[in-house]
Amino acid sequence: MNFWAKCNLYFCGRSAEPVMYLGFPLCSSQAQLEFSEAQLLEFVRNGCQLHVRRNLSVRDRATVLNCLLLSRIWHVLRVTAFPKTSFMAKLQTICSTFLLHHMYPPVRFSILCRPRDTGGLGILDPSLNKMLYSYDGSSLSYAANLLWLLHA
Repeated sequence: MNFWAKCNLYFCGRSAEPVMYLGFPLCSSQAQLEFSEAQLLEFVRNGCQLHVRRNLSVRDRATVLNCLLLSRIWHVLRVTAFPKTSFMAKLQTICSTFLLHHMYPPVRFSILCRPRDTGGLGILDPSLNKMLYSYDGSSLSYAANLLWLLHA
């Protein structure tokens, strides 16, 4: 198949896989968006399974989650907007399962997202970051307030 036929297949939405550009999925159909969501969740799930075997402390798992695994999600959210809240719910479930591995009693994810000095682990909350990264530029003060809330 020549180059132009591949381009036509991707951009007309007939392909299940989106075009990848600098690590960003460029989706032109709902099927491509769902494929990208599944691929990102699988990346985080595999990373969590890999690092849970290392017997890390809870703080080390929080660092791995923020720096290695969720950074890929934030990178993709810069360009691709995932409209479903189920994506964030699934991501939150994967993250909390990884963080609470061999921990009893379980702790709510909202507590884990608190800063360390207030009893949390400093996890970047996926739902807040989704709002920040899907910012449309209409209100600069909204983004500034959201940034302040993230770091407060």
